[in-house]
Amino acid sequence: MSKAMLAKQVESNDSILTKSSYYSPTIQKALDNVVLAVQDKLNILDVAIALLENKELLLVSNMDGCDKTVAFTKQLCAKTIELNDTLRIEDIRTDEGYVNSDAPNDASKMCGFIGIPIRKENTAVGALHLFSENIADLTKEELEFLNTKAETISIALTAANFSHQFMIEHNLLSKGPISSLIVDSKPGWPTVFVSANCYSLLGLDAKTNELPFRIDDFIHPDHKVVFKRSLTFHRSTQIQDLETEYDVVLPSGEYKSIRQVSYGEYSEAGKLIYVRLYLIDQTSQKELEVRLRKVKERSSLIIETLDLATWDFDPIANFTQVNHRWYEMIGLNFEDQEPAKNVWERRLHPLDKKRVTEELDDLTAGNRDTLNQIYRIRHETGHWIWVEGFGKTVEYNSEGKPSRIIGTQRDVTEQHKAIIIRQKQDALVALMSKAQEVFLEESDLRAACSSIFESLLDLAESEFGFIGERIISEKGKVALKIQAISDISWDTQSKELYSRYVNDGLVFENLDNLFGRVITTENEVISNDVAKDAHSSGTPKGHPDMDCFLGLPIKFDGVVYGMIGLANRVVGYDRELIDFLKPLLANLGLLMRVRGIEAARVSAERELKSLATTDDLTQLPNRRVFTTHVESAYQLLKRHGESFCVAIIDIDYFKSINDSFGHDAGDEVLKRFAKILLDGKRANDLIARFGGEEFALIAAKTSIEEAIIACERIRTDIEESDFSQQVLSRKITVSIGVTQSLTGEESIDEIIKRADLALYKAKEGGRNRVESM
Repeated sequence: MSKAMLAKQVESNDSILTKSSYYSPTIQKALDNVVLAVQDKLNILDVAIALLENKELLLVSNMDGCDKTVAFTKQLCAKTIELNDTLRIEDIRTDEGYVNSDAPNDASKMCGFIGIPIRKENTAVGALHLFSENIADLTKEELEFLNTKAETISIALTAANFSHQFMIEHNLLSKGPISSLIVDSKPGWPTVFVSANCYSLLGLDAKTNELPFRIDDFIHPDHKVVFKRSLTFHRSTQIQDLETEYDVVLPSGEYKSIRQVSYGEYSEAGKLIYVRLYLIDQTSQKELEVRLRKVKERSSLIIETLDLATWDFDPIANFTQVNHRWYEMIGLNFEDQEPAKNVWERRLHPLDKKRVTEELDDLTAGNRDTLNQIYRIRHETGHWIWVEGFGKTVEYNSEGKPSRIIGTQRDVTEQHKAIIIRQKQDALVALMSKAQEVFLEESDLRAACSSIFESLLDLAESEFGFIGERIISEKGKVALKIQAISDISWDTQSKELYSRYVNDGLVFENLDNLFGRVITTENEVISNDVAKDAHSSGTPKGHPDMDCFLGLPIKFDGVVYGMIGLANRVVGYDRELIDFLKPLLANLGLLMRVRGIEAARVSAERELKSLATTDDLTQLPNRRVFTTHVESAYQLLKRHGESFCVAIIDIDYFKSINDSFGHDAGDEVLKRFAKILLDGKRANDLIARFGGEEFALIAAKTSIEEAIIACERIRTDIEESDFSQQVLSRKITVSIGVTQSLTGEESIDEIIKRADLALYKAKEGGRNRVESM
């Protein structure tokens, strides 16, 4: 049979590949082309491809005389697949392995055979084979050509199988009730995949498919923070799955209620790569819930006179009753609300949900009798509050399983915030120490800034930003040299911008914009609505959207050396964050000041140490120095039995001073307060500032009675002091918690924690008092 006849027959006949899962017209054509290419190259007609499918060997060819030799051909192909290696027989008639086989009597034209395995994941799934009288004459080049063609078939079959599975999954998603998107984890969350049914969900026509797509363009403005927060949780917590609810606005003006389930995909190093979003239309369900909620009658079986949120749970009926205070605690009215259990489960903080629900499940299963938890729950206004909850099983059924569980909850946000503030302050001190360490070791400002930059973004809860140094450009103008910046390279323009920073250094010479105002005015810049800010000139093409911005000048001794720029904090920027970052700004200012001044290294190290051990505002020792002194006293106690006392001192209602008289007045109060403490302390005592309005005292070789007397003298001195120079119209008082360490068997953290508990006791007792524990 001629090559032309063979090609014509291959095109006209239904391919045997239609029986195979690999089949597609494209693959069929590719296999046909391989057969023809081998025939042309080697001038051999008897060429075929065989594939193994469900233990059946399928021949893809129509060799000359194929009808007479099918059984023998399959025998040789099967042997090639079994060996998973090239099978070469120069003469079937004389080869010991096949002389007595099922070879046809007239095998003169098929005396030589060569089979090349076709592999899938290193396993043979077929063979490219040919018969010729001149097998022995094949050159090394011709053998390599056959191997190359076999590998080509392997790649084509793998791609076909992958494409087939992808199309099945894609069609299921596109035609199903659940819409899907994939967004990149880079700043701005660019969309990289949208299922077809997502457009119909949002009331868009097919032409929209050709346009760049952003789901947050359709989210109701009041709900955008909820959506962005859900993505931020994936980036900052490595949480894999998360549920979120929000409304979208259709082009027609109608609303839809969407339930979103998102899954984070992370690298082996734990870095977020993509977030998959699955959107479910729950508009009808929401409307039904609203109707049901309006007709439900609520009654409380718990005493309402207590100022505690109370709950009563029936595990068998899965029904919970709560009092008015429970709803008030999270900003809701008791009337016209859905079941409390639904409200509670939906508002639990994602980071606490798994732990809290597992502990509750243990209680309802009878694995424990009581429950004591602290967790976060979302308030109706959108912020998170900390709740302390207690539960106890009070009734059991005949099988010994809990049938009634009652409990209480209370808002402990204020107490917990103090703990969080302290943790953040410790993290800030760690950043400052790291920047100093890298700078002193490497004498490299960029290395120092880069070493703390990602941690700074996390601490400031910001999506992206930069650290820049004020310089004079070659043109003699003030410019900003970037020492650390977020990787925003997710399109051509932004990649070029970031590449300049990585390779040659990035300098911003145009300061006629939002961040430039920090340098030109030497003041902080806050813009919580960048789009409407008169000084915003827009971001470069390809740069992620900027919703809010904070610019902080890096100063030292009143001189501006650079700035920190932060963007896209979910809750916006405020004065509290600025005050919190002030020590870091001073720290970086010092690094920039001494940059390149090798001769002043000794002096610089002294100043860095001072910043690390002294509070900038009050000039008191800081928390680090205080902890060192406690450690020394602790060692003396263990070796010589010399007890010591620790006191935590807190200015009562200090926040109201800042709110009523301004932060400058508040700073003056803190400085005056520190001086009174220093003037009144004993010679061997140490006073330190912990942070904010909180101070600490350590009294070595002191009994608890002596410490209480000393603390009472401090409390009296503060109460009787005149703060009128700070333009205050009321007295200043303090609450003090004091404790003593006697045994040397407890840790330093436990001693300080006990002093904290005594302080809380003083505050709960009415403030302006000394309490001990």
